[in-house]
Amino acid sequence: MTDNGFPEKLTLTYELQQQLRYGENHQQRAALYRAPLAENSALVNAKQLQGKELSYNNFSDAGAALRIVREFERPAAVAVKHSNPCGVGGWDAQWKKRLAKRSRRTRFPFSEALWP
Repeated sequence: MTDNGFPEKLTLTYELQQQLRYGENHQQRAALYRAPLAENSALVNAKQLQGKELSYNNFSDAGAALRIVREFERPAAVAVKHSNPCGVGGWDAQWKKRLAKRSRRTRFPFSEALWP
Protein backbone atom coordinates (compact mmCIF):
# COMPACT_ATOMS: atom_id res chain seq x y z
CA MET A 1 0.00 0.00 0.00
CA THR A 2 1.06 3.54 -0.69
CA ASP A 3 0.80 6.40 1.80
CA ASN A 4 -2.50 7.49 0.22
CA GLY A 5 -4.09 4.06 0.82
CA PHE A 6 -4.08 2.81 -2.77
CA PRO A 7 -2.35 -0.42 -3.79
CA GLU A 8 0.82 0.00 -5.84
CA LYS A 9 -0.39 -2.64 -8.30
CA LEU A 10 -3.89 -3.48 -9.42
CA THR A 11 -4.32 -6.74 -11.30
CA LEU A 12 -7.50 -7.41 -13.25
CA THR A 13 -8.35 -10.78 -14.73
CA TYR A 14 -10.51 -11.07 -17.84
CA GLU A 15 -11.70 -14.33 -19.41
CA LEU A 16 -11.19 -14.97 -23.12
CA GLN A 17 -14.65 -15.06 -24.68
CA GLN A 18 -13.76 -15.55 -28.34
CA GLN A 19 -11.14 -14.86 -30.96
CA LEU A 20 -12.32 -12.28 -33.49
CA ARG A 21 -12.11 -12.55 -37.27
CA TYR A 22 -9.62 -9.64 -37.36
CA GLY A 23 -8.67 -6.47 -35.50
CA GLU A 24 -9.33 -2.88 -36.53
CA ASN A 25 -7.49 -3.67 -39.78
CA HIS A 26 -7.58 -6.98 -41.67
CA GLN A 27 -3.95 -7.84 -40.94
CA GLN A 28 -4.39 -7.47 -37.16
CA ARG A 29 -5.44 -10.15 -34.71
CA ALA A 30 -8.04 -9.49 -32.02
CA ALA A 31 -9.94 -11.20 -29.23
CA LEU A 32 -12.91 -10.43 -27.01
CA TYR A 33 -12.54 -10.76 -23.23
CA ARG A 34 -15.28 -10.89 -20.59
CA ALA A 35 -14.99 -8.65 -17.53
CA PRO A 36 -15.23 -10.57 -14.24
CA LEU A 37 -18.59 -9.03 -13.28
CA ALA A 38 -20.06 -8.29 -16.73
CA GLU A 39 -23.72 -7.27 -16.61
CA ASN A 40 -26.26 -9.54 -18.30
CA SER A 41 -26.95 -6.74 -20.79
CA ALA A 42 -23.24 -6.34 -21.65
CA LEU A 43 -22.33 -6.76 -25.31
CA VAL A 44 -20.03 -9.67 -24.44
CA ASN A 45 -23.18 -11.63 -23.47
CA ALA A 46 -25.03 -10.94 -26.73
CA LYS A 47 -25.99 -13.83 -28.99
CA GLN A 48 -25.08 -13.58 -32.67
CA LEU A 49 -28.12 -14.63 -34.70
CA GLN A 50 -26.58 -14.86 -38.18
CA GLY A 51 -23.64 -13.90 -40.36
CA LYS A 52 -19.95 -14.62 -40.41
CA GLU A 53 -17.58 -14.50 -37.44
CA LEU A 54 -17.40 -11.01 -35.94
CA SER A 55 -14.44 -8.62 -36.15
CA TYR A 56 -13.24 -5.87 -33.82
CA ASN A 57 -15.07 -3.33 -35.98
CA ASN A 58 -18.33 -5.30 -35.71
CA PHE A 59 -18.11 -5.21 -31.90
CA SER A 60 -17.20 -1.52 -31.98
CA ASP A 61 -20.27 -0.76 -34.12
CA ALA A 62 -22.53 -2.94 -31.98
CA GLY A 63 -21.29 -1.18 -28.84
CA ALA A 64 -22.02 2.22 -30.38
CA ALA A 65 -25.49 1.06 -31.45
CA LEU A 66 -26.26 -0.27 -27.97
CA ARG A 67 -25.10 2.96 -26.27
CA ILE A 68 -27.25 5.09 -28.60
CA VAL A 69 -30.41 3.00 -28.40
CA ARG A 70 -30.26 2.88 -24.59
CA GLU A 71 -30.72 6.67 -24.57
CA PHE A 72 -34.36 6.21 -25.58
CA GLU A 73 -37.08 5.88 -22.95
CA ARG A 74 -39.39 3.98 -25.27
CA PRO A 75 -38.61 1.14 -27.71
CA ALA A 76 -36.16 2.30 -30.37
CA ALA A 77 -33.88 1.01 -33.10
CA VAL A 78 -30.55 2.17 -34.52
CA ALA A 79 -28.27 1.12 -37.38
CA VAL A 80 -24.53 1.93 -37.15
CA LYS A 81 -21.65 1.73 -39.64
CA HIS A 82 -18.06 2.64 -38.65
CA SER A 83 -19.33 3.83 -35.24
CA ASN A 84 -21.62 6.40 -36.91
CA PRO A 85 -25.41 6.13 -36.69
CA CYS A 86 -26.97 5.55 -40.12
CA GLY A 87 -30.53 5.52 -38.84
CA VAL A 88 -32.12 6.09 -35.45
CA GLY A 89 -35.76 6.19 -34.50
CA GLY A 90 -38.63 5.16 -32.33
CA TRP A 91 -39.63 1.56 -32.78
CA ASP A 92 -42.82 0.43 -34.46
CA ALA A 93 -43.83 -2.43 -36.75
CA GLN A 94 -43.22 -0.33 -39.88
CA TRP A 95 -39.68 0.56 -38.77
CA LYS A 96 -38.91 -3.15 -38.37
CA LYS A 97 -40.15 -3.88 -41.91
CA ARG A 98 -38.13 -1.00 -43.40
CA LEU A 99 -34.98 -2.04 -41.51
CA ALA A 100 -35.35 -5.67 -42.62
CA LYS A 101 -35.86 -4.59 -46.24
CA ARG A 102 -32.81 -2.28 -46.08
CA SER A 103 -30.70 -5.04 -44.50
CA ARG A 104 -31.38 -7.34 -47.45
CA ARG A 105 -30.65 -4.65 -50.06
CA THR A 106 -27.61 -2.97 -48.59
CA ARG A 107 -24.24 -3.58 -50.15
CA PHE A 108 -22.46 -2.74 -46.91
CA PRO A 109 -23.40 -4.51 -43.67
CA PHE A 110 -24.08 -2.53 -40.53
CA SER A 111 -24.82 -3.23 -36.89
CA GLU A 112 -28.35 -2.96 -35.56
CA ALA A 113 -29.58 -2.60 -32.00
CA LEU A 114 -33.14 -2.70 -30.69
CA TRP A 115 -34.16 -1.59 -27.20
CA PRO A 116 -35.74 -2.88 -25.03
